[in-house]
Amino acid sequence: NTGARIAFHAVPVLSDGSLMQPLDSVGDLSRRGESSGCIRVVPEISQLIWDTMSIGDTVTVVT
Repeated sequence: NTGARIAFHAVPVLSDGSLMQPLDSVGDLSRRGESSGCIRVVPEISQLIWDTMSIGDTVTVVT
């Protein structure tokens, strides 16, 4: 356990309303490093995470 603090969130929306990255590229390892450490997910999964997890829950990230 590294105790790393990460965040899960939906792909950010830019001021012009466009997405920061295409939804079909979420999880593509070639985009690794673009998020400054957060884990971007599609909006539906973001809502599921919000509804079922709590701050402090243990998460294992597997790549």
